[in-house]
Amino acid sequence: MLADERFELVRCHACALRYHARVLDANGLALLYGSWIDAMQIERFEAEHVPADRREPFAVGRHVVKDLLSMHALAGAPSEMRLLDFGCGDGRALRIASALGLRAVGVDPSVTRSERASDGGGAVHPTLEDALADIGGRVDAILMSEVLEHLVEPRRVLSSLVAAMRPGGVILIETPDTRGIDGPPRTFEHMRWVHPLEHVNGFTPETLERMARAVGLEPAPIMRAHATTRLRDVVRTEVGRLLARPSTSRIFVKP
Repeated sequence: MLADERFELVRCHACALRYHARVLDANGLALLYGSWIDAMQIERFEAEHVPADRREPFAVGRHVVKDLLSMHALAGAPSEMRLLDFGCGDGRALRIASALGLRAVGVDPSVTRSERASDGGGAVHPTLEDALADIGGRVDAILMSEVLEHLVEPRRVLSSLVAAMRPGGVILIETPDTRGIDGPPRTFEHMRWVHPLEHVNGFTPETLERMARAVGLEPAPIMRAHATTRLRDVVRTEVGRLLARPSTSRIFVKP
């Protein structure tokens, strides 16, 4: 049945948000993330299609450390930062956060991926309410990496996350940038960004900021942290800070 459907991205005239014209219903999405997508399947896919340098553990870990250091500084450098990883997957960021001394919990609907995260020492829960009960109330920081594009009601979910943050708290949102993709994807990279079935929405820097402001968030100043003293990496980070352009990877603060 799905093979007979036609790929189509639709743009909302009111808010400019882009979304797939045809998406799975609630039962289909629950089946997709609860059973169809498992940790081993994702690892096989990444091994075949993601460049080795982007999968290398040190490179991935360095990226997470830099994000956490930036969030810690923007959140006012709390002595024990309470972190929520919403959509934590296999728990990689949770393990790094715990190693840095942060108090971290995760939320993920995938049974197999959350089991792997828990096996790695992270506390992973199926719902936001359970995670907040575990960590003891509102949090200082939230990671939301490649989650927003999967949500049927992204604004409602984002609003609930804002309510879970303390005033002055920060949230890092990462979602694919779908600028320039108005029809069927022509490259594999574009296919990953709009991914039919898995992705529901497609964001641009403008629509991401508009939604964030609508739920009470403000863009945080760009802050680059150094996770290594290697000259090449330091130069790359500083050049990135100076030449930063609008992005769908942003940190926002709750006033």
